[in-house]
Amino acid sequence: MIQKIVAVMMLSLFPHSIYSAEWGTVEGRVKVVGEVQPPPELKTIGDHTIPDSSILIGKEGGLANCFVYLYQRKGQPEIHPDLQEPDPKIVKFEMQDIAFEPRCLILRTDQKLHVYSKGVRPHGLHTFFLRNQHYSSLIGQNDAVGEIHEYPIAEPLPTMVTDEINPWLRGYWMMTDHPYATVTDTKGKFSIEKVPAGIHTFRIWHERVGYIERTLEVEIENNKVTDLGTIMVQADDLKK
Repeated sequence: MIQKIVAVMMLSLFPHSIYSAEWGTVEGRVKVVGEVQPPPELKTIGDHTIPDSSILIGKEGGLANCFVYLYQRKGQPEIHPDLQEPDPKIVKFEMQDIAFEPRCLILRTDQKLHVYSKGVRPHGLHTFFLRNQHYSSLIGQNDAVGEIHEYPIAEPLPTMVTDEINPWLRGYWMMTDHPYATVTDTKGKFSIEKVPAGIHTFRIWHERVGYIERTLEVEIENNKVTDLGTIMVQADDLKK
């Protein structure tokens, strides 16, 4: 009888402990179907020609810079013990003369963002958050110190960041309250590890398309890799 009482007390204290030992991986690839003409160059500054990097397609059609993330309307998913603490604790965002690096960035709500500049031009960072407080900030030329920012609220989708001084600069940030988010690589591939077992909703989003997948139901099994295969994007959708 005492053992049963102790067991019930343990379950009430740790209601997710039954599931916390079950984790899996989800992976896949985003590929463009059809021919996409390279977008025109944005600007020429001195000897530098600034390309439009909103569309980056690999040799085999893989689409880079797609945000892939687990979405929950309420609450947050169980987080694997290895991922409880963010690594790194501070994420870097470099404002260059011809590009933001990285262009697409994922930041956890328990991470900090170091915004700084590298180059001969000053920058006027402007954010367009939906839930966090949006702001404008002046970053001087070649300012390695820059600023440290925190964003305590998860955003439902990636939001744009621009440069009010250098209007050809643009990027997208995604704030999450969990570690189950990534950006596709130059081959269009993605992999998210240590996802809690169960059925989850994933979203795939790209700046030119919007939602590629908005309610993608994925079943994660313990110690297994769930391969979503190739997710197709029509070339015409990238022209929007």
